[in-house]
Amino acid sequence: MLPARAGPGHHLARRVPRSDRRRRPRPAPLAAPGPRRRRHPRGTRHRRRGRARRRHLPLPRTGTGLDGLSLQVRPGERLAVVGPSGSGKSTLARLLEREIDPGTGRLQVDDVDLRDYTRRARSRSVVVVPQDPTLFAWTVRDNLRLYRPEATDAEIERACTVADVHDVVRALPAGYDTVLAENGEQLSGGQRQRLAIARGLLSPAPVLVLDEVTSALDPDTERRVMDAVAAASPHRTTVLIAHRESACVHADRWVALRDGRAVAYGDGPPTLPARTASGVR
Repeated sequence: MLPARAGPGHHLARRVPRSDRRRRPRPAPLAAPGPRRRRHPRGTRHRRRGRARRRHLPLPRTGTGLDGLSLQVRPGERLAVVGPSGSGKSTLARLLEREIDPGTGRLQVDDVDLRDYTRRARSRSVVVVPQDPTLFAWTVRDNLRLYRPEATDAEIERACTVADVHDVVRALPAGYDTVLAENGEQLSGGQRQRLAIARGLLSPAPVLVLDEVTSALDPDTERRVMDAVAAASPHRTTVLIAHRESACVHADRWVALRDGRAVAYGDGPPTLPARTASGVR
């Protein structure tokens, strides 16, 4: 658990004097190292970040609960992924966040396997807003700057306004400088979700994944938030993972999952007529 005073950019590791490092023997490896994966050349992540219009996410068969799924998201497109609990929707989000990796097949962004990105490059390419977001015992402002430490106060307030949480933050004892309890315990589930949406909107990543982020909101608030998010990010590639179809009214295309497979798809929001699917392109 991070200390309350730690914010973005704080280094928690103790600095070891150089003289001590020279005297310490290098520990023997526990096992022979495996083959090293290719990493991006220095600066590659910045060039790719500026080419968001070419980003796509092919998702073939994996060993993680998704079976035979091949899916491509076009640049700037809003794709809705719907289905009942246990259908594989959140597995998709975990793959994109690299919480898990595919057992077989590949998951790519900009024709590059997501496993070849450094952690920092991945976070600047894809940001996942989960259903149960993590908030740290930092100020609200520092929590919102997690993915973009240089965000200005005006940008922070604008993102919170879009996520319909600005008035909630202003009502806190010190506003945006209020130090949250661990995981934001003084906030409701819906307020934590809206803070996480604002944090995702502040991220420079051209691919935004919203995983059941309105599950704790009432229908009116959900519609208001999703309308504002769509208006604020018209050109950002967005994957909307939702149990309720009402959260996907702004989708350009949708796919329905069941038991890890795509079973139907269609254009527009998922309220429109469906076509059966055998893998989806």
